[in-house]
Amino acid sequence: MSRFLLAIPVACVVWTAMSQDLPQFSIHGTVVDAASGEPLPNVNIYLSNTTRGTTTNLKGEFVLRNVPAGLYELVSSMVGYERMVVRYRAVEEPKEQLRIRMKQIAIETQPVEVLAKDPVEWRTNLETFRDYIFGNTRNGSRCTIKNPEVLDFAVEKGGRFTASARTPLLVENPVLGYALEFGLTLFEVDGALFRYGGTVLFTPLEGSPEQQAEWEKERARAYRGSLRHFCIALAMNRVAEEGFRISRMHQIPATMKGAVARERVKAEEILFPGRYSFERRLVFDHFLMVEYLLESPEPAFQRFWSRQAGFGQYTEGHQISWLKLDFEDVRLNIDGNLYDPFSLKTYGYWSFERLGEWLPLEYRPE
Repeated sequence: MSRFLLAIPVACVVWTAMSQDLPQFSIHGTVVDAASGEPLPNVNIYLSNTTRGTTTNLKGEFVLRNVPAGLYELVSSMVGYERMVVRYRAVEEPKEQLRIRMKQIAIETQPVEVLAKDPVEWRTNLETFRDYIFGNTRNGSRCTIKNPEVLDFAVEKGGRFTASARTPLLVENPVLGYALEFGLTLFEVDGALFRYGGTVLFTPLEGSPEQQAEWEKERARAYRGSLRHFCIALAMNRVAEEGFRISRMHQIPATMKGAVARERVKAEEILFPGRYSFERRLVFDHFLMVEYLLESPEPAFQRFWSRQAGFGQYTEGHQISWLKLDFEDVRLNIDGNLYDPFSLKTYGYWSFERLGEWLPLEYRPE
């Protein structure tokens, strides 16, 4: 999955009731060396944005069982090979196994001149990167990167700031109780536009029963009012019951008291059937204003709103976000899994919440 404007993409988590209502399938596959065709054992296989992963056996085979219907990014990674990402649509039991061909990473054999980076400039860029990707929420400010040395930064003359990572970032979120393996694929700050994305494997941290209970409380807090919570409320036709209110607007007001016409809309006016019974299409024009009425914004949001986003004083007592479609529609399943988060731009509170608030797709408050 993420923006100011952004374009993205439980100790023992179980698939929730909604997920159990979805058809479930198994993913079978074999991973081989692209050049020799030989099977590759001990390759890490996981579904991005979940806790679900496995490794290949001696024959290069793997299986992921009980996967709820939907569109996923299936990631395979191993030291010495390029990381592979396959978009996999789980809609029926496959008639044949996946065959994933992994390429070895080329090893430079010629002598190269290594130029040392300016450590002061690199550390400054690292802080900028952390500030953007984790956000300034209470959760985001406490996230740590365990291997920042794999990051490279570039700042262009026009001010465009980009980042790349030579290997997946190892992130720890001590508030939500997860370790993340984050395969960064996109990071770009260009004026008012911020986009980032990548694949994520969530691993629950171990802790005492008291710590587990605290993590569960924080996860539930992060979930409430989130974009995924809203998508699930839409799919269940429980927008009002879950604390949301939605309106259509032609533009975002320059201030919270700005006179911009809004039209209240219902879920059935913007959500339509998809290709399969468990899929939906979100369709609307202009901007969709989404208000979450059951929680106040975090104190740090006022600074974000007035300084980073460039708006006036935020005077509302609840959380307000805006959505804008970059394409004709956005597809999702009834469990709130957005198939292409980059088809949406978010503004307001959802652009304030970033990687520090991410939860696995299978998470739902107990």
